Amino acid sequence: MEIYTPFGASWISFLATVSFCLLILLHAYRVVTTKPPIPDDVPWVGRDPSKWFGQARARLASFRRMPEWLFEGYQKYRSKPFAISDPSGKPVIILPRSDIKWLLDFPDDIISTIELHYEVLAGAYAFTDSEMVKEPFQNHVIHRSLSRRVNGLTEEIWDEITAAIDESWGIDTEHWKDVHVYNTMMFTISRVSNRVFVGLPLCRKEEFLRPMRAFAQGVMFVAGLLHFVPSFLKPIIGHVLAIPNHFFYYRGARYTVPIIKERLANTERKEKDPSFRYRAPNDYITWHIQLARAEGRHQELAVDRIARRIMPINFAAIHTTTFVIVNALFDILCSPPIAVEAMPESNATERKEGVLCSRSAIAKLTFADSCIRESMRVSNFMTRELERKVIKKDGVRHPGGWVAPYGAVLAVDGHSIHHDPSIQGENAGEFDALRFHRSTEPIEQRDNALDKVLKRRQVGMVTTSDSFLAFGHGRHACPGRFFVAYELKLLLAYIAMHYEMEPPTERPKNTWFGTSVLPPMDATIRVRRRNDESRL
Repeated sequence: MEIYTPFGASWISFLATVSFCLLILLHAYRVVTTKPPIPDDVPWVGRDPSKWFGQARARLASFRRMPEWLFEGYQKYRSKPFAISDPSGKPVIILPRSDIKWLLDFPDDIISTIELHYEVLAGAYAFTDSEMVKEPFQNHVIHRSLSRRVNGLTEEIWDEITAAIDESWGIDTEHWKDVHVYNTMMFTISRVSNRVFVGLPLCRKEEFLRPMRAFAQGVMFVAGLLHFVPSFLKPIIGHVLAIPNHFFYYRGARYTVPIIKERLANTERKEKDPSFRYRAPNDYITWHIQLARAEGRHQELAVDRIARRIMPINFAAIHTTTFVIVNALFDILCSPPIAVEAMPESNATERKEGVLCSRSAIAKLTFADSCIRESMRVSNFMTRELERKVIKKDGVRHPGGWVAPYGAVLAVDGHSIHHDPSIQGENAGEFDALRFHRSTEPIEQRDNALDKVLKRRQVGMVTTSDSFLAFGHGRHACPGRFFVAYELKLLLAYIAMHYEMEPPTERPKNTWFGTSVLPPMDATIRVRRRNDESRL
């Protein structure tokens, strides 16, 4: 049966096309003509308002000119705020180091980290469920549980590092082998992280790990592309772009859902029947269930909800930690010999059948701690830190008298702070493996054990401050940093104890891309397993 229309189908298609084009042009006009939410009292760096399409041109230029803009703003304004364009299209007010306390003192209902993450990471689409970012219960679990229990996970972490490195780097003591540093470190970090998240044997199942790694990449793909999509199209295009992420979730859920169901059933049975012999594994799934039950968050006990929460913690844990260890390895290998010699300090620490098994043993890995902290300082992959979004309708007043309006983004130039000689000391732009270890030497010569502990903590890799922002600072500092510290120090110790490494002739360069600095992703090194005689 034919359907009558007063106009031909071609005419309807023409109208639809014209309407769509008009909407795109309207959006482009608004982007070009709308004044950015930056107060007039805040100077710009990298944007010339006298030029046509100044904001759009600055946005495009920010992909390649960010290093020079940050340097210019930091040197020129030093103790004053300035504004800078961003690849996302939303300008950012860069605050000086002296404003950090002012920024961190605001409650979350005035200046919000979560709201910024929700916007920047396309929280409504990329994570398959908007609650994953808007109500990040998984962060609460990590903060409350992982930090307190990491000491009891040492043997599990060591065991997984051993299995993953032996598999990816090999155990041949006769021949040298070329290894792809980024790929093998991501393989190892994903295994170790999921040993803590979901436990054995799932953490070693590649069919599960592949969608976890792909999901993390998918989030960045969706978030990156949506910055260039008009607002009125985001509800459509956002869901379309996120289709692969739903696929990755369901591939992973095939393995996690049965475990979660069994864990919930056993937990409930144990509560009803104390004689039931059951001891819950020490992993994220157990912590999630226990905390949700303790706080009466019944919606967080849904099987699907728990399975979905595992995705964002993989997103947070795998890539960022991989970036850190890749940078650390290249920084150490391409530095003076003292850096390489400092790595295997584990040979002098307490061991149990070759395992660094105690908290005191890990506490003695002070050289490794210094190496990693120094690498995170000099080879930072995030250039802006402490990013917040103003969500108070009438904005917030800066001590300088100007008002940051609703929707404005505030941040601190962590890259310049980390490379400032007046803050970090001589040769702030160079990797000095012992920079932080050396600062504890005067106190080491005294007998007061408490002084030693306190001094070490001040320069430990998990200690944040207004001069070390790699993990953030304040109440929203990375909740998983204590686990990351254990993981990476043990990983460095294992590599140094069991492998010889040929350093590259020069350090492979990191790549600036907008506000991020990516580690070398294609570089390789030559390694050989140490034999019993050459083991450190």
